[in-house]
Amino acid sequence: MRQVLIWLMLTFTIIGCATNFNKMVEPEFNWKEFTGLVSGKVDRYEDAVLDYGLDTMENGALHFRNCPQVEQTNEETIVESQYYFFKLLLRNCKALKLYCQEGQRARTSYFQKALTKDDIRQWPAVAGPVMNDEDMSRRQGKTLAAYETAFDVSIQGQNAIKLTTGTDHIMYYIMARYDFNQDGIEDLLVRMSWHVRDAFGKGTDLFILEKTSPTSPITLTWRF
Repeated sequence: MRQVLIWLMLTFTIIGCATNFNKMVEPEFNWKEFTGLVSGKVDRYEDAVLDYGLDTMENGALHFRNCPQVEQTNEETIVESQYYFFKLLLRNCKALKLYCQEGQRARTSYFQKALTKDDIRQWPAVAGPVMNDEDMSRRQGKTLAAYETAFDVSIQGQNAIKLTTGTDHIMYYIMARYDFNQDGIEDLLVRMSWHVRDAFGKGTDLFILEKTSPTSPITLTWRF
């Protein structure tokens, strides 16, 4: 009888482990939004091959072959008209580095697989273009929908969101889904590109969003 009980306990333990493994959330990286990446999917950050050129202030040219080369480039050497594109490349490389070196498979996720307009409305206001410390302070504790004077959002596929506010046109790209802070819960790594409506000015950003339970607010936990 004792042997039967031990066998049953081992069986349930094995089944339980298998069930937990099956519930692990598969990581994802948005390879198609990495402009200039020619190697395709890679497992190691150092193996990513780029083919991307920019001009320098000395009327020269820089041809980027890999992300470490991008990281080591002084942004002040890039011509002003192409500065945005260098920042975009730098953020794509940072996204890949986080994915390859700091992420782990999550046990669960509280983000929907396909984001909806209502999901974006609940993103924190600090996930918008922040102009200065005063603007950051005003955004604290508010959602995007509550903070913006106008809010028109459209879903452009599973990993792209277009948002028009009273001041900006914004594109969000989900660059990766992974557990970046090792708490067992899936996070979203988001790249934002924006330009000011009716004025000159644009920028790009990279941040991580976290949701730790079905009812908890979405928070921004890291920004680059």
